[in-house]
Amino acid sequence: MKRFLGVAVLIIAVTAAMTLSRATGSAPTHYLWTQEFNTPQGTRPDPKVWSFEIGDGSDRQLPGWGNNELEYYTDTNATTDGAGHLLIRAIKQPSSTTLQCYYGPCQYTSSRLTTKGRINFQYGKIEVRMKMPVGAGTWPAFWALGSNIDTATWPYSGEIDIAESLGRTPLTVYGTIHGPEYNGAGGLVQTVDASAPLSSAFHTYGLEWTPGALRWTFDGRVYHKESKARFFGRTWVFDHPFFLMLNLAVGGGFGGAPGPDLQSPAVFSIDWIRISKLNGKGSVFKSK
Repeated sequence: MKRFLGVAVLIIAVTAAMTLSRATGSAPTHYLWTQEFNTPQGTRPDPKVWSFEIGDGSDRQLPGWGNNELEYYTDTNATTDGAGHLLIRAIKQPSSTTLQCYYGPCQYTSSRLTTKGRINFQYGKIEVRMKMPVGAGTWPAFWALGSNIDTATWPYSGEIDIAESLGRTPLTVYGTIHGPEYNGAGGLVQTVDASAPLSSAFHTYGLEWTPGALRWTFDGRVYHKESKARFFGRTWVFDHPFFLMLNLAVGGGFGGAPGPDLQSPAVFSIDWIRISKLNGKGSVFKSK
């Protein structure tokens, strides 16, 4: 994905006031920070943690969010289901819609969430349990942007794509970083394939982040490693605070054209997000 928006930070001591974990039946206590989404059906994400980015990117001089995407992001397409999941829905719009995108009447709405201006983090183990949507043209992502993006600008602030998938390659998980000499189609990416479509079951996607090193995991298995020590002349931009992003895009150069299997709504389900220390490293920051 391509990305934008920055933040000043103040370290705070974060002890998790955790909600009940449905998976274990008890409250997780060893995490620095969690989102469990155990709220009544129809509840929007916690506004103290998440905000919505609205539109098709045109107001930021990024029509199609820099990727020729088809969706218009709203603040109504992401709510909890009452069973412990956050659902982000991509919804096909009727031909009579008055909602305008950079290419004409908008074809889809969806949601894009960010912790920018609220919560940032640096180092540790970041895990998310998700089930991907069905259909060619879907492009769900859980990712992070450098909190200095407003001053450093993208891609110099850094971008970590913790987990992305594409409806047109339904078995494949993508883990990628973008930086000064490696961005857009030149991002440093590795993939891993599941044994069944990622839309058929929940899986755990993770990032293990320590000073000078990143490792991506899928259901506990490491499939991608990057390190400053092996960067060979490229600029490493991953030893500073980042904030989180969650979105479901439709179409675009990477997402591909919507296919006949793309139903409406297409649903991206997030069970939980959890951050813990790794090798003694890991901090959560609250923005000023």
